[in-house]
Parts: sequence; C-alpha cells; structure tokens
Amino acid sequence: METQPRMNTDKHRIETQRRSGAETKVPLNTAIGDRDLCAWQPVRGIWWVQTRNPNHARRLAQRQDGRLVARGVAGGYLRTFEFAKPGCWGARLLARYTAAEKATGGAFERGIWPQANRTAERRVR
Repeated sequence: METQPRMNTDKHRIETQRRSGAETKVPLNTAIGDRDLCAWQPVRGIWWVQTRNPNHARRLAQRQDGRLVARGVAGGYLRTFEFAKPGCWGARLLARYTAAEKATGGAFERGIWPQANRTAERRVR
C-alpha cells in the first residue's frame, strides 16, 4: 500500500484551515472596522456589531440571527447587535456592508449629458 507524500497532507490541512477561517481568527475583544461600523468578539462564537449609521442598524435589525443588545441615548445614534457566529464572520460582514457603500460603475459617475442646445438658448433671449 502506497502512502501519500507528507507535503500533500500538509497542503490539505492548510487548505481546510483556510476554508474554515482558522488562519484569520480575530483575537478576543479586538475591534475591527471604523467609527461608523465595527465588530468584535467578546467570547468565541459570539460577535457584537456596533454602528452609528441608521442604515446599517436597519439592515442588522432585519437579520433573523441577531438581537439588539445596546442602544445609545446620549451623544448621538448608537446601536449594538449580538450574533452567534463562528470564526471571522464579523470581518466578512463588515467587508460586505462597507462594499455596499462604495459606488459602482465609476464610468457613469462623470455624467454623460447631452450638450445644451445653444440655438434654443439664443431664441429665449
């Protein structure tokens, strides 16, 4: 019976860890994100996501897998939600939510507008 070389099993182990998010675990109580939207793990398997943006709070409140745990009343808008999720879920959530804020179709931002009809402008004067 022939055994596989050790390098192939190591490759398989590394690939399995990468897929499960084991290599990119965020340390406990380390916040990721910015002032507008951030997340951290108080304990393994639990994510807290905090936002100062009402649009993000609305999206987080609509999710079935989380709950509102804190609401700020003084000093501006603040909502904190709790989710029971493993691994680097919080980092992926922040990446999705911040990617949704970025404009797409940069070529269209310049605005391609028809030139003004100068003959019509002259007639009005």
